[in-house]
Amino acid sequence: MPKSFGRLFTVGRLDAESEGLILLTNQGDLAQRLAHPKHKVEKEYRVKLDRPPDEAVLRQMEKGVRLKEGLAKAEKVFSSSRLEVRMILRQGMKRQIRLMFRTLGFTVERLKRTRIGGLELGHLAPGAWRVLSAHEAGKLEEKP
Repeated sequence: MPKSFGRLFTVGRLDAESEGLILLTNQGDLAQRLAHPKHKVEKEYRVKLDRPPDEAVLRQMEKGVRLKEGLAKAEKVFSSSRLEVRMILRQGMKRQIRLMFRTLGFTVERLKRTRIGGLELGHLAPGAWRVLSAHEAGKLEEKP
């Protein structure tokens, strides 16, 4: 990143096998508010699975799946194709999506974060970056 941006804070993190939206900001308080689970900012993911989940699996994800870290819950899960679901989280446990699906007998083949709060990834290529517009930055300031 250009040195003129100064010190940057990341909003959330993605494991090595995941891809998608990561925000960088020079506002530490904004990064904290967007990333910390107590603020309940929605993060949306596209999840490709090894086999099709049925409706009972999707509802179980919303009710909660017991992990050793505690009860992991999705805010909302819905099918977008035979092998892909869209999942909205307000929690932030380490490797939460992969562990929840593994507990229910599924393997996550691809995981992509597509939204943080009101900001969507859109068509930005992997590894590419851009500066947010004032309108987009304002969406991040909105309370859930």
